[in-house]
Amino acid sequence: MEYQIEENVKYTVYPYEHPFDDACRIDLGCGKSYYIYKDHEPFLWVLANGGPFTEALIYHSNLVIGNYDNGIYIINLNDVKDKKDFRIRNIEIEGYFGYFVLDRDILYVLGMHNVYAYNPDLQLLWKSNSLSTDGVVFDSITDKTMVLSCNYDPMEEWFTREISLTDGKVLI
Repeated sequence: MEYQIEENVKYTVYPYEHPFDDACRIDLGCGKSYYIYKDHEPFLWVLANGGPFTEALIYHSNLVIGNYDNGIYIINLNDVKDKKDFRIRNIEIEGYFGYFVLDRDILYVLGMHNVYAYNPDLQLLWKSNSLSTDGVVFDSITDKTMVLSCNYDPMEEWFTREISLTDGKVLI
C-alpha cells in the first residue's frame, strides 16, 4: 500500500519479503515482516510477531501495526533518523487485536471485545463497552454509526451490533 506523508514523498508498505539490507531494522518479534519504502528507497524493516490477526498501515506520519497478542505498535516515521534512533509506542487492547478500519481521519481498532477510536495524533477518543466474547468484525459505516458482527462464543453465534461514532455507545 502506498501512503502520502510529506509533500511529494510517498511511503509504501509491503507485507512480503524484499531485499532490505540497507534499511533501519526494528525487531518487535518474529514471524511477520513489514517493509517500508520512502519513495523508492528502502527505509524501514519491522519484524513483528505473527499470528492469526496482524495488519499494518501508515496513519499520518506513523506506522501502526496491529498484532494479535501484542495490541498496537506505533512508530513515528518522522522520528526514524538512523538505525538506532527510533521510539516505539505500544498500546494494549483487551483480548486480542482484530482489524483496523480507517474512516474520516479516525482510526478504529477492532478487537476481541471492543472498538477503539483514535484521532490523527493517536490519542484515544473513546472505547466502546464490551460488544462480544470472541471477536468484533466490521460490516459497514455511515455518517453516525458503525455496524459490526459480534461473536458470543468461538464460531457459535454471530449477531449484529450498531455503535455510535460519537462515543462508541451501543445503539442496537
